[in-house]
Amino acid sequence: MIKSLEQEKRKFAEKEILFLVFQSALNRGFPVYNKKADVEKKKKFKAYLSERLKEWVEKCKGKEYVSVLTEFQNDINKSEHKIILKNHKITFGRVQKLLNLYLKYHWTFGFDKKEPPHCPIDSIILGKIKWPGPSWTNPKFDVEKYKEAIDKCKKKADKKSVVEWELFTFRNRTDLDISI
Repeated sequence: MIKSLEQEKRKFAEKEILFLVFQSALNRGFPVYNKKADVEKKKKFKAYLSERLKEWVEKCKGKEYVSVLTEFQNDINKSEHKIILKNHKITFGRVQKLLNLYLKYHWTFGFDKKEPPHCPIDSIILGKIKWPGPSWTNPKFDVEKYKEAIDKCKKKADKKSVVEWELFTFRNRTDLDISI
């Protein structure tokens, strides 16, 4: 009975993590989907991403992380789901947000003990590093722009890891007041 309860708690947490990841990575900024993307096709795409994210977490271990992100982007862009994506491809900014945020949640909730290799890059973090370039949702935010943004984050982080710095920076943002 206890094992079953633990399994249900984990399933619940995983569904909530995926919901938050998809909200953050797919529902902001430049359009992700083309006009032909109906609700059913979007659901299938998210189901595909759910499975792929779990697989790609394993691929992060022992590989150069930016190449993992590039491979993940290529994997999505070769899938049958590309037909619903704007210009039939997912942008690098979306891919990094999907995988980085997924890894961040797993780490912060204690599902993974190992700290993620990078932090999620979004408008809050880009603002904190005074980013002059395109937003993370812009198709022009490519792998090179991502590397530049991560380097700027590392400089800001100083002696902390970039992931630790982002966690404190994101938590301490001033644009959200959730006091009761």
